[in-house]
Formats: sequence, C-alpha cells, structure tokens
Amino acid sequence: ACGAAASALARGGQWERAIALLTQMQAWRIAPNTITCNAAISACEKAQLPDRAFMLLGEMRRAHLSPDVITLSALVSSCEKGQRWDMALQVFHDLCGSTIEPNVVAFSALISACDKSQRWELALHLFDGMLAQSVQPNDVTFSTVISACDRGQRWEGALHLLTDELARGLQPGIQTYNSALSACAAASRLDCAIQLLQGMRARGPQPNDVSYSTLLTACKRSEAWGAAVELLAEMRAATLEPQVVALEAAFSACRGSPEAAEVAPAVLTELRAALRGMLGRGVEAR
Repeated sequence: ACGAAASALARGGQWERAIALLTQMQAWRIAPNTITCNAAISACEKAQLPDRAFMLLGEMRRAHLSPDVITLSALVSSCEKGQRWDMALQVFHDLCGSTIEPNVVAFSALISACDKSQRWELALHLFDGMLAQSVQPNDVTFSTVISACDRGQRWEGALHLLTDELARGLQPGIQTYNSALSACAAASRLDCAIQLLQGMRARGPQPNDVSYSTLLTACKRSEAWGAAVELLAEMRAATLEPQVVALEAAFSACRGSPEAAEVAPAVLTELRAALRGMLGRGVEAR
C-alpha cells in the first residue's frame, strides 16, 4: 500500500510528500523496499532535484536494497533534467557495472543529457553503444540523437538516422523532423530541407510554425526569395500564422533580389503588423 501511495505521489509530481512518506515508513518501522525508493527518486526526477535523488540512492544502499533498471532510468532522467551530464554518465556506468541492463529509457535520457550539455559527440557514441547492446531505439531516442547531429553540424548523419527510424517502422514525431530540418538548414542544404518538408506534408506529421521558420531562415541565408514566398503561402494555406522570425527571414530573402521587388513590401507590411501585435501583447502582460 505504501509503495502504491508513493508511486501515485511521484506521478503527481509531489516529491516532498513522496519523500515524507518514505521517512514516515521508517518511523512506523516499515522497511522501505525498492519500489517505494524508486517512487521517491522518480518524484525527485520530476521536480528536477538530482542531488536529492542521489541522496535517496545512498539510503537505498545503506538499507541493502538493490537498485534496478527503474532506479537507473529515474536517476539518469533526473540528471538530464538538471543538465548534469557528468553525473548521468557516472551513475550509468556505476549501476550498469552490476547486474542492471540499461533499457531504452535509460539510454535515451543519457543521450539527451549529453546533447543538452553540448556533448554531441558523446551522444552519438552512446547511441552506437546502445545499438551494439541490441537495445532498440524509439522516437525519443532518434529525436535526441538527431538533435545531437544538428548541434554537431552533421546534416548527413541526421538524414541517415531519420531514414533508419523510418526503416524500423517507427513514425518520427514533429520534434524529430524539426531537428533534421534544422541540421539541413544550418548546412545551407535548402534542397534537402524542402524535400523533408514535402515528405512531412505527404506522410505526416504535418509541419508546424517551427518547421516553416527553420526553412525560411535557410531561405534568408541562401537569398532564395522564391522559395520563401512559396513557404509563406503554404503556411497560410495550412492556417499557420507566420511569426516575427519567419516574416523577418522571408523579408530578408526578398530584399536582396531585384526580382522580388513586388512582393517584398507586402511581406514588410505583414512583418510590421506582427511586431505591433507582439509589442501590444507585451504591454498587456505588464
């Protein structure tokens, strides 16, 4: 019953109450078990308190309780949310050196911790290690490692991973596609980025404002005013309202070409209206 209560508190993000229950169990002379400790660690993970989660790991060891893969996943996830890639890597190696076999959740959290801390090369290395251990990646894993490719300016690697995910019968989510789009755009591979966008429109997920803004930024770099105008039209057809970033990029792409002289003023007018709206919302918020 105590384990179920602790798990419910952890799912609800009530980490203080979950830890208090663990303390109360000790006062009642009810020995905590791995389930209750895992629930408290998960609560700390959701509250982004990696140091407190590791204190609970120490209490588990003093109580001669054996951590399991759920313990590992929660600890690594707490480090990932706290952007402590070094702690994540340390506990991963410490616990996996025993009898624990890491699962996709633990690997994905560790890869994400490295990616968010700009350790993209390590993230790619860990992904290779994951495959070597026959742990099957999911879309969360692919999204994270494609994001690492984006940070490392490995656009070809990003496309290869996206192709691999599709070949495994997985459906990439919008964040996965947007990371691949960003990698192509950063490398000035507007052609590849547009092909990806076309694939999204045909098979899903449907592009969002981030997808279009990423491509419009690439149009700005390449001074591809024609593509910029088409992308703005596609956004409106999809009932997506272009934001300031997208409009500024489109206007910059048009401004550099004499051939775009007819469309640039209209884009500029829309940009000014978007800026006025943004400033108006800022005044209302104050």
